[in-house]
Amino acid sequence: MERNKNIPAINSDLWDQLLNAISKHHVAFKWVKGHSGHTENERCDVLANMGINSNDLLEDTGYKLTEMSNAQESSSEVSLTKKGETKIEIAGDICRKCGTAVIKTTPKKKRIKANQAFYFEYYLFCPSCKTMYFTEDGKRGLPNENNLFD
Repeated sequence: MERNKNIPAINSDLWDQLLNAISKHHVAFKWVKGHSGHTENERCDVLANMGINSNDLLEDTGYKLTEMSNAQESSSEVSLTKKGETKIEIAGDICRKCGTAVIKTTPKKKRIKANQAFYFEYYLFCPSCKTMYFTEDGKRGLPNENNLFD
């Protein structure tokens, strides 16, 4: 499955930790085809399955969930994306890429296209890594031909 470079990798928080750790050492990675009789790969598979099938698993609260904004920490529920990441919903939430608080930004005026059904009145923006988060609260519908005179 190919990813768009603007979409974070699954477990990007763990990848960040790995990349930080290996930057201090000389490391070479070698790709190994899974389930092909490679001794160490087969051992990893056995250990992973033992962990998955264990009855006394530790609760995985996730690295990113410990970096929530104060607004999210005070809430009893945390909104998650389909990938299990914390949703960025309000100014002050923590950017999933770099951990900086996001700010509310109004987009520059753009032309509305012929078949466009909605636009964003505002979006959330990370001033550090320049990531944009579009929220349902910022989404505005446009009248179409069917409801123009209702």
